[in-house]
Amino acid sequence: MVLEQLEMGSDADRFVRQLYDWNQYAAAYSAAEGRYRGAIQVTEEMEIILLAMLAERRWDLITATRRRVVDALSLFPTEMANRFLEAASLAEVFSIIDEIETAEEFFLSWKELFTRSTRTNIVNNAELEQIRVPDSVVGWTCANVLKRLTVEDHQQAILRSFLKDADRTVCWRIVHVMGAFPGEANAEQLFAVFDSDSYHWIRYGAIRSLVEIAALANARLRSKIFSKLANNIDKLASDERILDEFERVIFIDKARAPRHWTRDVNRVLKALLNQTPHVEGRAHWERLAYRLYQEYES
Repeated sequence: MVLEQLEMGSDADRFVRQLYDWNQYAAAYSAAEGRYRGAIQVTEEMEIILLAMLAERRWDLITATRRRVVDALSLFPTEMANRFLEAASLAEVFSIIDEIETAEEFFLSWKELFTRSTRTNIVNNAELEQIRVPDSVVGWTCANVLKRLTVEDHQQAILRSFLKDADRTVCWRIVHVMGAFPGEANAEQLFAVFDSDSYHWIRYGAIRSLVEIAALANARLRSKIFSKLANNIDKLASDERILDEFERVIFIDKARAPRHWTRDVNRVLKALLNQTPHVEGRAHWERLAYRLYQEYES
C-alpha cells in the first residue's frame, strides 16, 4: 500500500531499502504485489537486486529458507524472476546479472560486490567495513557475500569487535555472517549475544547462526553447542519467535547434514519436552523429534 502511494522511482527504491533492513521478504513481497497490480514505481535495477539476493539463498543450508525464497520469487510475474528461479547455480545467477545493461551507478556498484566470488575468495580488511554501511542493500549484500568467501580468523575477530559499537542492524548482519564460520570464538560470541542482547532480531539471528555452526563444525563443538542450549532451555523457550526459528533451522540440507545430527538436536528437543507441562505441548516436541528422525535417519 505504501509503495502504491509513491510516484517516483527514487522514493520507491528508498522505501524498499529501508524495509530491507528489517525484513528482506517483506521488501520482496511488497514489490511483487505491486508489480502484479502494475501499481508501483520501483526501478528495474532495484527489482533485479531484490530478485538476485533472493535467488542466492536458493542454495542456503536451511531448507526452510530455500522454500521461502522460492515462494517469494514465484510471486513476481516477470520473465526475469523465472530465470532466477530456474538458475541451476549461483554462477548462473551471476551470468544473468552480467547481461543487464544499465548506467545506474548504484546497480553497478552493487553488482561488483554481489558477484565478488567470481574473482577471488580472499577478503581484504577494507571490504569488511562494507558490512557497516548504513545502506541496507549494500550492508546485507556484504553479509551474504562474506558467508561464501574466505574470512580469515583474524578477520572474524575484527567482525566480532564491530559488535561493541555497531548499531542494531549492523550487529544483526555480523551475527548472520558468523554462522558460516564454525569456531569456538564465534560460538561463544553468539551465545553471549543470545543470552544478553536486548534486541530481539539479533538474538533471532544468533540462534540461527548457532545451529549453522553446529551443522558445519566438528563433532565436539556441535555437541557443545546443543548441550549448552539444552542446559539453558528456559532462555530458548522464553521467546516464542526465537523458538519457532529454532524449530525451522534444525532442518538443514540433508546432503550436508553431519552424522548423528538427529541425536545431537534431540538433546534440545528432549529438554524442551521435559520443561513443557501440558500434554499438547509435549506432543508437539514428540512430533518434531519424529519428523527429524524421518528426515535424517530413514
